[in-house]
Amino acid sequence: MTPTRPAGLLWAALLLAAAGALFLLLGQHRQAAVDRPEPGPEQPPAAAVLRLRSAPPLDPPTGIGSPYPPVEPLPARPIGPGAPGGSGLPIDPALLPDPLAGSVPDDYLQDLLDGGPGPSTPALSATERDAAIEVAGRVLLADLTGWGRNAFPGFWDEPARALWTDVRIQASTAEGAGLDPVRVSVTLIWAGTSPIGEPVERRRSVVTVEQSGSGWKPVLVS
Repeated sequence: MTPTRPAGLLWAALLLAAAGALFLLLGQHRQAAVDRPEPGPEQPPAAAVLRLRSAPPLDPPTGIGSPYPPVEPLPARPIGPGAPGGSGLPIDPALLPDPLAGSVPDDYLQDLLDGGPGPSTPALSATERDAAIEVAGRVLLADLTGWGRNAFPGFWDEPARALWTDVRIQASTAEGAGLDPVRVSVTLIWAGTSPIGEPVERRRSVVTVEQSGSGWKPVLVS
């Protein structure tokens, strides 16, 4: 006896149900693959992220919206005794340029002496003052060269030893050194050739002369 028609229909229904379940599973897997995000760059561990965020910046930011005020460079400031806002530190005079370096005319030296405080010889006339300077110059020449010492007897105790040559007076000035008796200190700037043959200029000597009944006589040469 052959199976009946209802049994064949039952098998067909089971096959259709199994096929439907299979298609449903395949559809869900395909949809999950579409919705899955693509792999991106590897994220650092949470601890590393915290360390990066907590590290302080190397330089504080400045500008608009910054809590730090902008840092401005210090202005350049000139240095020197005459510079505005200078340090005012003392400077060694040896480091300053020599205003008398090189060849200097005698008139310039005389102007330097005349531009000083000025002679303080109120008791002397111009003629007497000039006479004192003239005598002081002769005394200095006799002291350096040995010539003319006989005009001032008793002033030098010993004969001249180291003698200068070609001595000339470059500039001179006078100032009072006493009133009783009247004395004048004469400053003389001179040039000449030393005893070893070395030419020199702008040497300074002071000759003090004293007024007497016969004119001026030397008291001291320094």
